[in-house]
Amino acid sequence: MTGKQVRRLMFVLECIHPALILPLILPGIYMCLKIREDRLLIWMAAAGFSVVICSVVCKAAVCRVRTLSLYLLASLGGILLSLLTAWQVSAGMTAYITPHAQILRKVLLAVTALECLLTAGDAFHARMREDSRRKAILNNDIEWAETAGLLEKPALWFLLLFVLLYMGARWTACPVMCSLALGAGILYMLLALLYGYLEGTEMCLNDVKELSHVPAGKVRKIGLGMALLILMLLAGMGGISVLLSPFRTYHDIRQWEPKVTLTEQEIEQFYAPMESVHFPMEAFLDEEADQSPPRPVPVWVKAALWILAAVIAVLILRGLFSAVRRIFIGFREGLEENGDIAESLYEDETEKTVSSSLRNRQNLVKNRIRRNYIRTIRRYRKTTPSAHETPAEIEAQAAFPERIDKETLHRTYEQTRYGP
Repeated sequence: MTGKQVRRLMFVLECIHPALILPLILPGIYMCLKIREDRLLIWMAAAGFSVVICSVVCKAAVCRVRTLSLYLLASLGGILLSLLTAWQVSAGMTAYITPHAQILRKVLLAVTALECLLTAGDAFHARMREDSRRKAILNNDIEWAETAGLLEKPALWFLLLFVLLYMGARWTACPVMCSLALGAGILYMLLALLYGYLEGTEMCLNDVKELSHVPAGKVRKIGLGMALLILMLLAGMGGISVLLSPFRTYHDIRQWEPKVTLTEQEIEQFYAPMESVHFPMEAFLDEEADQSPPRPVPVWVKAALWILAAVIAVLILRGLFSAVRRIFIGFREGLEENGDIAESLYEDETEKTVSSSLRNRQNLVKNRIRRNYIRTIRRYRKTTPSAHETPAEIEAQAAFPERIDKETLHRTYEQTRYGP
């Protein structure tokens, strides 16, 4: 199994991950209601699984789309497809004569939309993290640490959610939810263990990729075979627990009522009327008579407040514009081409001010060289370079005058960017 195939398998597992967790949240809340229809839980879980469409679209777009506008458009398309699928699947809920089936269907659609937004936002966070990592590498920031999103990749601690749903179903007398939580929990455990093995193997092979004669293919093949054997054993144990499901015992805490006994004296005190307190109206009249009429606000105070409000509004709009601009630039620069970090020829405000905060003089010199290279290219090249172009290809399309030493410019920039 090649590294490319492993990455594709990990991508599939990442897409399925949120579709196993999010669809069970609304059924878990619904099973706690005192009035419920257990058959609707299956339709709710099936309709909620449509989140997988949005997950696939957003995670694929975040790896292939270059601009934030296209990503937002792709995410919107994925959300709409998921909602349309959920609405069509949930149509089976109306077959049951239940007074709240229509309301529950609308609530399911709203919850599915929220889950799709969470999935799209998590994929966006992963893309922006790449921009943060790029800047950390550029500035030699050893304190930077990678933070994974909540719905980015499978993790074993999510099994706690399935355990809570299973125990909640046992204590609310809901066999359908018990089966759903158990089946989804077993499937998610296998998925998380397989993903953890693949991720750990790829990290280890990446650490030794500079060494020669490392049989990466054999390591992946043998390790994956052992992992699949272990997963088959775990799946067999999970199958045994499913077969023993008819012997479960249930308790319904929704029917529990506290037994409170009151004496006759306590009941009389509880229902006794409260004594009302009367305040003389003269006290309020005298107090209002003593108050003098308020003085009008001076005109200059009103003008100053309006000016202050206008200044604050301008500053807020300017801050929002700068934030949106940085997000668009960061999203575009967060994508890599064949493992090479893509750099933009347009400086943002963070890159202009980063040199003032550097403590190492060597980093200061490198940033000065980069800015000089960017300004030179932008001055003598009419077209905008593509992200896949190398420095040599970028310089070939620029009309440099004779006074500029192209070899020195190229050599110093490559040493700054790629090292000696």
